[in-house]
Amino acid sequence: MASPEKVWSPVSPTNRWQEIPKSEFAEYHARLMETLEAVCASAAFRTSPKSCEFLRHIVLRSIEGETDVLKERLIGMALLGRDASYDTSTDAGVRVRANDVRKRLNAHNRGLGSEAEICFGLPAGTYIPILYRSAADEPTQEPGPLQVREPAPRLPLYELAVPTLAALFLCVICMRWQFAQAHSFTRFWDRVLPDNTALLCLPPSQADGGQDLIAIRELKLASPLLDLAGQLHRRFTLISTPVQFTAPGGMLVYVGAGAVAAGQPDTLAGLPDAAAVGALSRFVVEDTPSGRKILDRQPRNGPGSTGGRGALLTIVNGSQHLIWIDGTDDASIRMMVDRLCDQSAFPASLADSFQPNTITQAVFPSVPREEPILTRIPLRKMQAALEP
Repeated sequence: MASPEKVWSPVSPTNRWQEIPKSEFAEYHARLMETLEAVCASAAFRTSPKSCEFLRHIVLRSIEGETDVLKERLIGMALLGRDASYDTSTDAGVRVRANDVRKRLNAHNRGLGSEAEICFGLPAGTYIPILYRSAADEPTQEPGPLQVREPAPRLPLYELAVPTLAALFLCVICMRWQFAQAHSFTRFWDRVLPDNTALLCLPPSQADGGQDLIAIRELKLASPLLDLAGQLHRRFTLISTPVQFTAPGGMLVYVGAGAVAAGQPDTLAGLPDAAAVGALSRFVVEDTPSGRKILDRQPRNGPGSTGGRGALLTIVNGSQHLIWIDGTDDASIRMMVDRLCDQSAFPASLADSFQPNTITQAVFPSVPREEPILTRIPLRKMQAALEP
């Protein structure tokens, strides 16, 4: 039986290579990009444009700090044109491509000379590359003075027991809080993903051979939703335009800028209740001379901004169910999506967001764990206000 191929690793006993910390990617950006192009032009890669495309994708995403999209399903959607519901257990396209890139990287790295300063590695079982620098680039540090610690004094037994009892009390409180969080989280997502009929709208960026390819920006914003659906053994059906949303009583999730704004954008204008929401909802995201802001149309002192950066969640429970996610910037939108998909951070106040004929709006400030500003409006009042 043939012996298994030995996988090349840049970390040798002589510490020839050391991993570049993520915090230093910006410092090495130009050299990383030069090395990436040099690898793609090397003998190991120049005969395989598809492997070069795959390598560029995973390295660029890593450099930009977007490793959360380097998962098999998301790579298949972004790079190979697969849809969100494709079966990764039977479709090995991404795994085959990654194995080919891994072999080519190993062959390229084995031929590196002592003058090489940067190299890439792709460990087995992952799609996140490791970026290495020559150990010669590592700054040396002089050892500091030896610190001598005095022995800690012994504490009486009763003083030791007090922290233990306090910790037990806090554990009980924490367990009760976690139970309440889990209940709210489950109630919310059971309504969003009841039977694999929910639609997720991700506008395409381009067409390749007749297939729409999803833009990395939209995929990055929505990736926690796709991951969560998989964890719950459910799925979203991807659509490229809300016009495809026609099922009565169905659920549509739309992620991206401009979802709830004055005068509704053309992409959402045909949706049920869109006119009512766009004209009369309390909170909207609009472009202002000083940038995009979330505006409150019903404050006591007249319309005004809710503050700095943030995201806006709008849930419409009319003839169809719509979840619109908007924000002042991509980071704020992603922070809100992360909170919605994280049981430990999920706002319990959103559990009752699917009351019939209501619109729920929640403003999420760009501050981790801060509670959102929540408001609910009867949909019939909004619709009546629009009638001639």
